[in-house]
Amino acid sequence: MKTTIQLEWKDYWHALQLHNRPSMWENILGGISIILFLYLTVIGLYPPLYAIIFVVLFGAARQIFRPAIAKSTFSQHPEVQESMDMQIDDQGVTISNPRINSKSTWDEIIQWKENKDAVLLYISKDLYYSIPKRFADEPFLTAIQTQVDAHQIPEHTPWQLQGRAIFVLVYIVFIGVFLWALRG
Repeated sequence: MKTTIQLEWKDYWHALQLHNRPSMWENILGGISIILFLYLTVIGLYPPLYAIIFVVLFGAARQIFRPAIAKSTFSQHPEVQESMDMQIDDQGVTISNPRINSKSTWDEIIQWKENKDAVLLYISKDLYYSIPKRFADEPFLTAIQTQVDAHQIPEHTPWQLQGRAIFVLVYIVFIGVFLWALRG
């Protein structure tokens, strides 16, 4: 099965969002942080201006700065902006254009992930083939799913248990130091 793709920065952004999708723990701890900060503002430990600044910066980082950085990074790589042929077959995945020629067997694909915008096929923890769904018709997506199932490729999980435990521990220490600093 073969298709031709030409990535735009939005495709790159969608792939990054899928790859870096916050885990349930990150969402819960982020929510706790915002609630804690707003609570401390309500009880008078912080001026209301601090809460407004915190919420604005938090939102700006997610909605303005991250997409701008992604757009800048994408513009620095003209080789991925050219039209590329992508082939999915029994042997693996092949992507080629005049500047790029990449082939990975299904044994080299270690994980996969998808959402409404893209399919990612991982060849390492942070390196993946991005397949925007706007270029992939139903038979192409079915061919990917068939190969993923046939080779028993697991779905990508962003963090292993150790990484989550370290994140939670650092977060608890951070909150503890923060509250300790407020006691005086």
